[in-house]
Amino acid sequence: MRCLYCNKNEATKTYEQVKKGKRTTEYYCLECYHRLFLCAEDTEAEDALSACPYCGTALSEYEATKLVGCAYCYRTMGAGLYPSIVKMQGGVSGHRGKMPPLSPEDEDVLDKKEFATEAEFILYRADAAKRARIERQCGELEILSDYLREKKDYDGADGYEAKLAKMRATSEVEEEFVWRTGRTLSKQP
Repeated sequence: MRCLYCNKNEATKTYEQVKKGKRTTEYYCLECYHRLFLCAEDTEAEDALSACPYCGTALSEYEATKLVGCAYCYRTMGAGLYPSIVKMQGGVSGHRGKMPPLSPEDEDVLDKKEFATEAEFILYRADAAKRARIERQCGELEILSDYLREKKDYDGADGYEAKLAKMRATSEVEEEFVWRTGRTLSKQP
């Protein structure tokens, strides 16, 4: 089957939509499909795509609610979305995501020290986050080991103490471990 747009190449992509209760399927070659539906750089395509072809969210609807309908909205209506997104996130640098908690000492260093480059700051923060995670996990292992010793489960406590010693010796973070003991760690009066 030939592409509906260029009528030259073999169609490899389909575009399905429902209009007035009727389902229609259109067939496009990969090049035309990309140009028509995915390319946000082509001004002709931008003018044609004031609504997402996947979910039907209109640019005017986004401007009113500040909610997109699907992930493809960013591609198809990018020119209309990005100025608003940059404004909401406070500048071109954008949102950096959630930062892991640090120790009070590392927070003080970050507040007081002048870093030569942003890369140096990021590397220091990553190392500080790793140290904080190791300390948190070591604290959790100590609590669990003490709890098992109180319950006279010495083999289990020894296993956690060995894991704790290894973690402190190597300064390596374990993958997030999940306590599967079936017991609660809260102390009973």
